[in-house]
Amino acid sequence: MSDLSPGRALTYLRVSTKRQMDTAVDIDSDGNSIATQREFVIRKAGLLGTTVRKEFTEPGTSAQTIEKRLVFRDMLRFIKEHPGEIDYVIIYMRSRAFRNYVDAGVTERQLAALGVKLISAKEDFGDGIWGDAMKAVADIMNEVQVRMSGEDIRSKLEHKARSGGTISRAKLGYGTHGSMWTVAWSTASKSIRSARRSCARHSSSTPAASSRLNVWQTPWRTSV
Repeated sequence: MSDLSPGRALTYLRVSTKRQMDTAVDIDSDGNSIATQREFVIRKAGLLGTTVRKEFTEPGTSAQTIEKRLVFRDMLRFIKEHPGEIDYVIIYMRSRAFRNYVDAGVTERQLAALGVKLISAKEDFGDGIWGDAMKAVADIMNEVQVRMSGEDIRSKLEHKARSGGTISRAKLGYGTHGSMWTVAWSTASKSIRSARRSCARHSSSTPAASSRLNVWQTPWRTSV
């Protein structure tokens, strides 16, 4: 039997990158990921028979430790400043809140000491010893997944760099040829000629325009 009871709750929503805040902004200004998390945590609060006192949203923070999550720390501070007023912290999933099992365990114990229970909207681990054991296993596997994903990305970026590629988006007008950076004249020359003609046609008599025109006449470097 669950030991949950009606009470007041805080919700914590989080995305890892700013780009996730920009998806489907026509539907929700916070982005689809945050909107989805919000829907589930509010639904969970309803199932618990509790009301949401305050929402905390961590926008585009990829930090893997709680110490670097400013909004999460603000939430913990809020709980400490309002003793006895908060009963639950509702998160979407434990993997959204924690990137390593140490943070998960320590934070949950801190909340418990303040009389606050951590609730996952998408996961039901149960209560008691076995419930705690299942949460610990999930936290360990979440960290394993994060670390394996990081190693995989690093390996692929290293291979790309060794093959002459770039680990970030190539600069406009540049491409790769073997292991050397070269100017991609075949794709950039039309834009360069168009820009030079525009500068010359509209305001070639002004010093500013002459300066811009000189920029386009300066030979490009063939390496970066």
